Amino acid sequence: GNIDRCVGCVNRAIELPGVEPALLVQGLMCMGEVLYKRRIDTYPLSSAQCFIRALEIDIDYAQAWYNLGNAMSREEERVVVGGVSYTTQQCYIKALELDPTYLEAWGNLGDTIMSKDDREKVRGLWYTKPQCYTTA
Repeated sequence: GNIDRCVGCVNRAIELPGVEPALLVQGLMCMGEVLYKRRIDTYPLSSAQCFIRALEIDIDYAQAWYNLGNAMSREEERVVVGGVSYTTQQCYIKALELDPTYLEAWGNLGDTIMSKDDREKVRGLWYTKPQCYTTA
């Protein structure tokens, strides 16, 4: 139904020359979110692959990094974006480096830190699991 039409439109747009990059990014984000939320993995692209393609167009898109981290926690352990390998945790850190006010990314980063004494570096500062949660 609607999902098939949405995915079909985005897939056709990706293949067309001269499509505005911002429109492609939004289409990929929409398709990735639909695939992720509906837990659909029967399409040619997974939700993680949609977010990776969006990041290949706009590497500085915090929401794409955040969504990729979410999709990875369900699909993959590591992904490659722009020739660099990332873990789920590193995706959340990238989102926070781009937007330090991204509350959901702070909470999800906290979820990835194993113990309350472990720390992760974001924007030059170290954060423990509890600090991530209080920042969120």
